[in-house]
Amino acid sequence: MTTGNGPLEATPEETREAREAIRRAIKRLNVLETIIIGAAVVIALGGGWLGALLARGMFDLPFRTTWMVLSVLFFVVPAAVAWTIERRGRRARRRKKEEADRDNRTDGPGARGRD
Repeated sequence: MTTGNGPLEATPEETREAREAIRRAIKRLNVLETIIIGAAVVIALGGGWLGALLARGMFDLPFRTTWMVLSVLFFVVPAAVAWTIERRGRRARRRKKEEADRDNRTDGPGARGRD
C-alpha cells in the first residue's frame, strides 16, 4: 500500500488482491458455519434419541414422537438462548457507542453542554 502525506491509497492490483482474500475468507467461514450447524443437528438428534429411549422405558411414551419433539427442543432452545445473548450484547455495545458519541460532541448544532 502506498502512503503519502494524504490518506491511504491502494493500487488497483492491491485492491483486487484484498477483495479476493476477503472473498476466500468469507467462503471458508460459510463452510465452517455449515459444518458447525450440521454437528449441532447431529448432536440434537442423538440427544433426542437417547431422551426418547429413556422416556419410552420410564414413562411408556411413543418413541418416534418423543424423539422428534426432543430433537427439536435440543436444537431450538440452545439456538434461542444464543440468539438472545447475542442480541443483548449488540444492544449493550450500541448503547455504549451512542453514549461515547454523545460525550464526544462538544460543539455544533444539537450538541449538549456540560454542567
